[in-house]
Amino acid sequence: MNFKGHFITEIIIMLILWGIFEQITVSMIIYPIFFGTLIPDADLRFKSHRNIIFHSIIPNIIIWYYIPIMENLLFIISIVIHLVGDLLPMIKKRGGYACIDLFNLARLNTKWSAVWLGVNIITGISLFIMVI
Repeated sequence: MNFKGHFITEIIIMLILWGIFEQITVSMIIYPIFFGTLIPDADLRFKSHRNIIFHSIIPNIIIWYYIPIMENLLFIISIVIHLVGDLLPMIKKRGGYACIDLFNLARLNTKWSAVWLGVNIITGISLFIMVI
């Protein structure tokens, strides 16, 4: 999915969450929308797109653990939304550029890239459900 697709998807899903959960305010969803779209693709500058760290919720869970505020939880969900958008091309058996990169040393194949994204997606959604 391209930047525009990620951005529009982030907006739609965050607005749905805002409508469902009364503890989420509009001001809380602004920063996760932008950073959830930009952070995973920041690795494009390093010629290492879909880097295993940038396409993971691990750094965000660490931040949320030390600063457990709703905005950081929503940031995890915005990364999850981005990862779902990146997982969809793998379902069509597209490899190469869609695969997770291991710091320019190697790439996971399509199957293991999908597993990595899937585990991150399930973990992020589970955390959101447990906390909310």
